[in-house]
Amino acid sequence: MGKRSNAPRINKDKYATPLAAFLPLLAHLPQPGIKFVEPCAGDGRLAAWLADAGHRCTAMFDISPGGMHPAMTVELPELARPIIAIDARKLEITDIPPGTTHAITNPPWPLPGGSGAPTVPIIERLRHLNLVVWALLPADFMHNHYAAPLLRDHGSKIVSIGRVKWFPGTAYTAMDNCCWYQFVPWLRTGEGGPVFVPKARFAHGKR
Repeated sequence: MGKRSNAPRINKDKYATPLAAFLPLLAHLPQPGIKFVEPCAGDGRLAAWLADAGHRCTAMFDISPGGMHPAMTVELPELARPIIAIDARKLEITDIPPGTTHAITNPPWPLPGGSGAPTVPIIERLRHLNLVVWALLPADFMHNHYAAPLLRDHGSKIVSIGRVKWFPGTAYTAMDNCCWYQFVPWLRTGEGGPVFVPKARFAHGKR
């Protein structure tokens, strides 16, 4: 998934979100619980952790659903619903349940080649659906030319989380630093660049 790795990418970038990557996001979500969709749901663990923290998942989508992780539906039976098979770039307003305000996701990272696909088109589609978007992406995303217009016009916050371990049981963290990027659907002209939040430490005893 990262440019510093020689390992082949997993098909459709289905890298499950680590808990260590999720935790730094929580402090930046409005309270009480928000209504969100997960457009690149994978096995649903990110949606489950958000629901466990008091937020409400209104729908889950994935280009190639593999089913919810069994542990998630046991702990949070309200998430025991099908993950809808659809490319996030093709979502329509009629796919988004009423009252939903956010899209929170660990999307596929940009493919080599410099265009930002499929990541930028996914984010653009979600903001066109009037959703505030939180996306887990490599820190280098902000330094690429294809990200500049999106960050300038709609980037609101960048939360650094550093390097995380994507595969449980492995000895080392990944070689790429990561951030949570917040994009808003309205035009931010004149508001300045995104707010940058440095990395903080998080301790947990779950999963």
